[in-house]
Amino acid sequence: MTHDIKTILKAIPLFKTLDDREIEGLSKLMAMQKFEANQPIMVEGHPPPGLYVLLEGKVAVMKGKGNAADHICDLDAGECIGEIEIIENAPCSASVVAYGSVNTAVIVEANLNNFMNSQPRAAIKILRQMVVVLGERLRKSNISYSSLMTIAESVGN
Repeated sequence: MTHDIKTILKAIPLFKTLDDREIEGLSKLMAMQKFEANQPIMVEGHPPPGLYVLLEGKVAVMKGKGNAADHICDLDAGECIGEIEIIENAPCSASVVAYGSVNTAVIVEANLNNFMNSQPRAAIKILRQMVVVLGERLRKSNISYSSLMTIAESVGN
């Protein structure tokens, strides 16, 4: 991995509290992976391939299958995907598809688990940041839900 991946990891909320030694160790376990337009990165209901860091490009998060799929959100460079599924050891809760060319750094579940088991202080930092990130997502979802309920109530009246 290049120095750039280490700099990128330090800027990502999930890893920003790791020290240089921890970032170095984590970066050595990551592999670069490129996706082309419309290529799935994660598929709803399937096992997660790993935790991805989006380095370049944009992806769509979709819930449901085929034409019935709902667009949940877009994610840009600097975001992570697959973190919940990796920690829960659960199937992907949504599909993630590349809009165009997307470059990622991925760490497979076994490597992440080994890293966290061998470096418990780093594991605590990552898990604490995961709570922060998930809390932010929940707050945004609550705001969206509240807005939709307000619209639904006004339409119903």
